[in-house]
Amino acid sequence: MIGERTLMGWPFLQEGSVVAVSDSLFKYEKMTVVPGTPAKVISNPHAPQGLGHWKMKADHIEQVYSKRSGVITRTVDISYMSSSKRPETIGAWCLCEGL
Repeated sequence: MIGERTLMGWPFLQEGSVVAVSDSLFKYEKMTVVPGTPAKVISNPHAPQGLGHWKMKADHIEQVYSKRSGVITRTVDISYMSSSKRPETIGAWCLCEGL
Protein backbone atom coordinates (compact mmCIF):
# COMPACT_ATOMS: atom_id res chain seq x y z
CA MET A 1 0.00 0.00 0.00
CA ILE A 2 2.88 2.40 0.73
CA GLY A 3 3.99 4.11 -2.48
CA GLU A 4 0.68 3.38 -4.22
CA ARG A 5 -1.76 5.95 -5.59
CA THR A 6 -5.14 6.17 -3.89
CA LEU A 7 -8.24 8.31 -3.69
CA MET A 8 -8.61 10.31 -0.48
CA GLY A 9 -10.76 12.98 1.13
CA TRP A 10 -14.22 11.45 0.79
CA PRO A 11 -16.77 12.71 -0.28
CA PHE A 12 -14.76 15.09 -2.52
CA LEU A 13 -12.15 12.65 -3.76
CA GLN A 14 -8.64 13.67 -4.75
CA GLU A 15 -5.84 11.48 -5.98
CA GLY A 16 -2.93 11.04 -3.61
CA SER A 17 0.05 8.86 -2.89
CA VAL A 18 0.38 6.79 0.30
CA VAL A 19 3.62 7.85 1.99
CA ALA A 20 3.12 6.11 5.35
CA VAL A 21 0.69 3.95 7.32
CA SER A 22 0.35 4.31 11.07
CA ASP A 23 -1.22 2.33 13.87
CA SER A 24 -1.31 3.20 17.56
CA LEU A 25 2.26 1.97 18.11
CA PHE A 26 4.22 2.34 14.86
CA LYS A 27 4.56 4.43 11.71
CA TYR A 28 5.37 2.31 8.65
CA GLU A 29 7.38 4.08 5.94
CA LYS A 30 9.25 3.00 2.83
CA MET A 31 12.96 3.80 3.22
CA THR A 32 16.21 2.85 1.58
CA VAL A 33 18.34 1.18 4.26
CA VAL A 34 21.42 0.52 2.12
CA PRO A 35 22.15 2.91 -0.77
CA GLY A 36 21.62 1.25 -4.14
CA THR A 37 19.13 -1.34 -2.87
CA PRO A 38 15.32 -1.27 -3.19
CA ALA A 39 13.39 0.58 -0.49
CA LYS A 40 11.89 -1.53 2.31
CA VAL A 41 8.98 -0.85 4.63
CA ILE A 42 10.41 0.09 8.02
CA SER A 43 8.40 0.30 11.25
CA ASN A 44 9.35 3.25 13.45
CA PRO A 45 7.89 3.32 16.97
CA HIS A 46 6.11 6.50 18.02
CA ALA A 47 7.82 8.58 20.70
CA PRO A 48 6.13 8.35 24.13
CA GLN A 49 4.40 11.71 23.62
CA GLY A 50 3.55 10.60 20.06
CA LEU A 51 1.25 7.85 21.34
CA GLY A 52 -1.14 10.38 22.85
CA HIS A 53 -0.80 12.62 19.79
CA TRP A 54 -1.72 9.72 17.46
CA LYS A 55 -4.80 8.88 19.54
CA MET A 56 -5.86 12.54 19.59
CA LYS A 57 -5.50 12.84 15.78
CA ALA A 58 -7.39 9.56 15.22
CA ASP A 59 -10.23 10.72 17.46
CA HIS A 60 -10.35 14.08 15.65
CA ILE A 61 -10.55 12.40 12.22
CA GLU A 62 -13.31 10.11 13.48
CA GLN A 63 -15.25 13.06 14.92
CA VAL A 64 -14.96 15.12 11.71
CA TYR A 65 -16.22 12.29 9.49
CA SER A 66 -18.98 11.47 11.98
CA LYS A 67 -20.30 15.03 12.38
CA ARG A 68 -19.77 16.46 8.88
CA SER A 69 -20.38 13.45 6.68
CA GLY A 70 -22.44 11.05 8.81
CA VAL A 71 -19.78 8.34 8.48
CA ILE A 72 -18.86 6.18 11.44
CA THR A 73 -15.20 5.16 11.28
CA ARG A 74 -13.56 2.39 13.22
CA THR A 75 -10.28 0.51 13.17
CA VAL A 76 -9.31 -0.38 9.62
CA ASP A 77 -8.00 -3.90 9.09
CA ILE A 78 -5.35 -4.04 6.39
CA SER A 79 -4.20 -7.45 5.19
CA TYR A 80 -0.74 -7.66 3.70
CA MET A 81 1.91 -10.26 3.04
CA SER A 82 4.78 -10.13 5.51
CA SER A 83 8.33 -11.26 4.82
CA SER A 84 7.29 -14.70 6.11
CA LYS A 85 4.66 -14.82 3.30
CA ARG A 86 1.81 -15.18 5.80
CA PRO A 87 -1.13 -12.79 5.63
CA GLU A 88 -1.22 -10.49 8.66
CA THR A 89 -3.73 -7.87 9.74
CA ILE A 90 -3.04 -4.54 11.40
CA GLY A 91 -5.35 -1.74 12.51
CA ALA A 92 -4.07 1.42 10.88
CA TRP A 93 -4.58 4.92 9.53
CA CYS A 94 -3.17 5.91 6.17
CA LEU A 95 -1.08 9.07 5.66
CA CYS A 96 -1.39 10.40 2.10
CA GLU A 97 0.08 13.30 0.15
CA GLY A 98 -1.99 15.13 -2.45
CA LEU A 99 -0.68 15.10 -6.00
